[in-house]
Order: sequence, then C-alpha cells, then structure tokens
Amino acid sequence: MKEIAYSPQVLASFEAAKRLVESIPPAGNPLETQRDLFRRLGRATGTPEAVFHVEDYLIGDQETIPVRIYRPSDNIDLPVILFFHGGWFVIGDLESHDALARLLTNACACVVIAVDYRLAPEHPFPAAIDDAYEALVWVSKNSKKISVDSGRMAVAGDSAGGNIAAVVARKARENGLTQLRYQALIYPVTDSSFSTESWNEFAEGPVITKTNSQQAFSMYVASNKNLQNPDVAPVLAENLNGLPPAMVIIGQFDPLRDEGLAYAVKLIKAGVDVKLIHYHGMPHGFVQSADRIDAGKDAIAEIGNAIRKALQILV
Repeated sequence: MKEIAYSPQVLASFEAAKRLVESIPPAGNPLETQRDLFRRLGRATGTPEAVFHVEDYLIGDQETIPVRIYRPSDNIDLPVILFFHGGWFVIGDLESHDALARLLTNACACVVIAVDYRLAPEHPFPAAIDDAYEALVWVSKNSKKISVDSGRMAVAGDSAGGNIAAVVARKARENGLTQLRYQALIYPVTDSSFSTESWNEFAEGPVITKTNSQQAFSMYVASNKNLQNPDVAPVLAENLNGLPPAMVIIGQFDPLRDEGLAYAVKLIKAGVDVKLIHYHGMPHGFVQSADRIDAGKDAIAEIGNAIRKALQILV
C-alpha cells in the first residue's frame, strides 16, 4: 500500500474498524462473515440520529422488495429520495446503512426510502438494477399509499449503490419518468475495467482492495459479455443527454476516484448540470463514517443542500 499521511480522524476510523473486525469470529461461509461484518460496521456509528418515523415496508409489483421508509416530520406529501446502499453488490442491507439513511433524511428534509435490493452471487446482474428500477416506478405510481410527493423524486447511493442510482436515473430518462429531478452519486462504481490510475495507485487499499473488489464484481457480473453493458458500467453509456442534475462525490485516496471523475466529466459533456466535489485526504467509505470524519458530515450537508434546492424544499 502506498504510504499516505492520513488525518487523525481517518486513522481513528480505521482503528475502530480494525478492532471490530478482530472481535468477530469467522463464520463457516466467508461471504456471510463479510455481510455480518459490514452490517456491524454500519451499526458501530454511535447512537443513530433520530428521525420522526421509520417503517419497514414491502413494495414492487409483487410486494417482494423490502424497503425502509424514513420520515423527517409528520408532513405529508414530502419529496422522496430512493437510496441504494453500497457493498460491491454482494454485501450491505438496510441495517448496514441505517445510520447514513437517517442522516440523509434529516439533511434533505424529505422522505428517504432505502431499497434492500437482491444481492449477488445468489442474484447476479441485473437483479439489483431490476429491483431498484421497479422500486422507483412503484413509488412513482403509489405515492398516496406511502404519503410522498412522487412529482419530486431523487436517487442517491454510495459505491455500488452509486452505480445503481446512476443506472436508474438513465433508465428513468429512457422511459419518460420525468419526476426524477436529482441524482447524488457518492464515490460511485462506474467502470468495469479496474484499470484506472487510482485503482493502480490504491490496489492494496485503503478500505477496499483491487483483488477483493474484482472477486466481488465477478460474483455480480456472472458473464463477461456483460462487462461492457452500460447497466454494469455507466461510464460506457453512449447517451447521457437529458439526465437530471447530479452531485458526484469522490475521495482523494479512494480507488474509485478516477472512475467517479470520468463519469462526472462525461455527464458534463452531455450537458448535465454536475456538482463534482473532491474531498482531499479521504478514503473510500468516508461518508458512511460521518460519525467520526468531519468530511463525511460535510458531504451529507452538501447533498442535503443540493437536494433541498432541486426538490424545492423550504425549511
């Protein structure tokens, strides 16, 4: 790993994660061990921020997609964000990102619906994309049932969830779902090649390594013929014209830095209004560690400001 002068806050976050990893006995199934660890890491953020109301729900045509609905107040018909968690498409769930979803709910002053999409390898591509887009369509058609304003919608996600949010935004445009007004992409996965300068620079981490990430990605993309599919690698999409405004957040010490940057540049060239924020000194996952890292808090505030403006929320 390249020698990097991390800030005290980042080092403290690394140390806390290390202690948690060392405290968990391995399970018989390595993937289940990783899922359990990721869930525990998400919970190890101190006391979760209070929100007005939280409810688990099943949505979709067959009511098979679990979601968690976070409400910032008792106001009805608030705008809504569909949030997709990270985890390289193989780990992560409603629990791993509960703390982050709560922070976003309060920062954005709107309803956040966290989507528990199906994971690989049990459900490889395109299962996650199918669930995510079905969730968006369902919410747009059933706003009264869950008391949201489907005329003002946004998508957001971190890492693999950023990939899903980007793909869902493009599919919404392709299918004429014009209610989607914003996309917040937090260090998104946008490329399938693992060949960028930042992947070479940070192949051994921190937080995620090239070898482990490629292994996870191969579970998600079961067939190599799909590696050039823009629903797998959004940066390969030929037409990004007409997409909703976007915020793209990247970190200096994140292996995903350059592909996030490349996607932001491609959006800009397509005429999309993009706010690109490059956080100096930050590794992958820093937004999920907002309880310990001030830059994570700053990023959540930036997302909140942007989404409140895009969805015309007065607070």
